[in-house]
Amino acid sequence: MDTNILLFINHLRSPLLDEFFLFITNKYNLVFIVIPLIIALLLKFKRYAFWIILTIIIAAIVSNTLCSYALKPFFGRVRPCMLNIPDLHPLLHIGSHSFPSNHAANIFTFATVLYSFWKRSAYFFYPLAFLVSIGRVYEGVHFPADVLAGAIFGIIIALIISFLFKKIWNEDTSI
Repeated sequence: MDTNILLFINHLRSPLLDEFFLFITNKYNLVFIVIPLIIALLLKFKRYAFWIILTIIIAAIVSNTLCSYALKPFFGRVRPCMLNIPDLHPLLHIGSHSFPSNHAANIFTFATVLYSFWKRSAYFFYPLAFLVSIGRVYEGVHFPADVLAGAIFGIIIALIISFLFKKIWNEDTSI
């Protein structure tokens, strides 16, 4: 089933979608989202902006570290682009482990921390997280289960870190 969904999404290929997903899944392009977000947080939520940004940074470090250095080596799943899957046309070739998806974990961590403080952010950041995750399947570097597990992992890490930070501050920081 995982391979069938991978192939279905991978076969939606078009030059426009290729460019879109290569752009949106490139972690260096997140600067186009993160910098304006930081500016918006600082301008709109002066008092809480520092805490929100700090929570995002800590949660991202925890999510990325656990995913990269504990879960991926433990599961050791080979990426679809490295397997000889008939009819798979990967856009990228990456040799590291596949499960769970770091991209999905990190972007869902980011979206969930934001959501825990700023409910309206969900309208933009969860669809963005979904697109980044689907993009990794589209590119042929992750199975759907990889991105689903990464998303769930990222959400759980974000909820735990956000909860702990709110308890440490001992105040309602929802905005």
